[in-house]
Amino acid sequence: MSLTGNLEVFPLEEVLRLLARSRKTGCLRVDGTGHQGRVFLQNGSLTLAMTGSDEDLQRQLLASGLVEAADLRQVETGSATLADVAAPGITEFVREYTVESLYRIRRPGSGAFDFVVDLQPRYPTGQIFDVEVGIAEADRRANEWAEIESVVPDLDTPYRMVAEIPEGEEVTLAAPAWKILAALAGGATVRRLAEYLGATEFKAAKELAELARRRLVEAVDTATPSTAPETAVEPIGTEPDSSHDESWFQVAEPAPAAVDIEESSATEGWWQEQETAEEQPEETVAASEPTGSDSDRFLESVFSQLDADDDAETDDDEADTGFNMGLLRRRRMGAAIRDSEDS
Repeated sequence: MSLTGNLEVFPLEEVLRLLARSRKTGCLRVDGTGHQGRVFLQNGSLTLAMTGSDEDLQRQLLASGLVEAADLRQVETGSATLADVAAPGITEFVREYTVESLYRIRRPGSGAFDFVVDLQPRYPTGQIFDVEVGIAEADRRANEWAEIESVVPDLDTPYRMVAEIPEGEEVTLAAPAWKILAALAGGATVRRLAEYLGATEFKAAKELAELARRRLVEAVDTATPSTAPETAVEPIGTEPDSSHDESWFQVAEPAPAAVDIEESSATEGWWQEQETAEEQPEETVAASEPTGSDSDRFLESVFSQLDADDDAETDDDEADTGFNMGLLRRRRMGAAIRDSEDS
């Protein structure tokens, strides 16, 4: 039997009823806009419905703690079913997983479907549910979600435990609620809770909504800016800004001045004039003597040249005269210059 069609013409519940009356075994695949789903049947009864991948189901089974990885490998090989290897809670897990998936597949009410005979799930459940019971619970699920969304309107909003319980109120928590509080930590969304607990989003949202009604959890306002002072951090690999508030080891050294001997001005330092004087013969030094206020720098230049000559003097000259001969020459040169200025 080959069965294909459009859900706008043949609603999902009518297709399932037809397959149940025919006692069919296989997989009804639904491909709609933005959603996909698979409904597995065995002799006309529901065994599993899912909207996610086989890997999603595997992660949820392991997170729930109902089955071990080694047991899942046995199920994959066909040597066992989930009912054979899992803890007693597996029946409720499969029922909840199937009802939530049926609700999500039916909700858009549009899409194409096809039925593949004898196709079984990767993880056979060993469970069967009446098709009419599954449809009825999926119908109720719509009303339950509406009630939950009045308290928890967004599955992506993080929630956290309140800092203090209401004054004068005693709190008693069941095991599922306690697991929710423990999983919240600093804040978690419904989707994150469902992944962590290995539960459907409906189960996680239902428990969270009940805690919110009792004022034990609160939504985290992610739009509120932090009041903590910001600390400027220099990006790695960049030089720090030393334009202000420098410490003693960050004092910038002055950039060296460019030296141009041929075009040096009267304001250049003594070391530049010395280099110029060393390149000229001694008789031309006196010819380039400056006048007026520049005479001091000129003398320094001349003395520097004479000091260079003093370095060539021998130690014997110093021993014979008892004083530095270069000093006498500087004094004689200075007197000659002053006489020249007076004249």
